Amino acid sequence: MTVFALSVSAYVIPSILSGGREMVTPMLIFQQYSSTFNVHYGGALSIVLLAFTLIMVALANRVSERRGSSI
Repeated sequence: MTVFALSVSAYVIPSILSGGREMVTPMLIFQQYSSTFNVHYGGALSIVLLAFTLIMVALANRVSERRGSSI
């Protein structure tokens, strides 16, 4: 779970590996704040990314509890 939560928020590594050709959500959020100064859209994207991450972590916890194992 920790690796997923950290990888969802990464924007430097995808930027370096793709050379800026591929756009992931954290890179788009960073671009909205730094280049276009559109803080409202960047904030909305941040909330969506946070909600998605929390839902995925909660689902992973529920699945691991049903299996009786810890992640």
